[in-house]
Amino acid sequence: MDEDKRTAATRRAKRLGKTFALYAADNYDRLPAKDADLQDLLGPYLMNRDELQDFNYTFEGGSLAEVPATRELGFIDDPGGHIIVTFAEDEDFDLLSLL
Repeated sequence: MDEDKRTAATRRAKRLGKTFALYAADNYDRLPAKDADLQDLLGPYLMNRDELQDFNYTFEGGSLAEVPATRELGFIDDPGGHIIVTFAEDEDFDLLSLL
């Protein structure tokens, strides 16, 4: 069962990464500020706003041009550890799973 939950959390983190990429594309390559209302800003890009539940956004926001490689955007708590959403320089968004 924990394996199924981890797989679901990983898929959700991947969808969130794509959501941030879509948001940035529509907002002059900028990511939301850390204290922004993600439900309000990212909601239109999500099929289900519950995707943001238990997501901890840690990025301070700003231009994608200023995002260092592999910068953590946030994480989802999982029974096996954090599922971390990061920005990868050569790709749009990548996932790293830390135990």
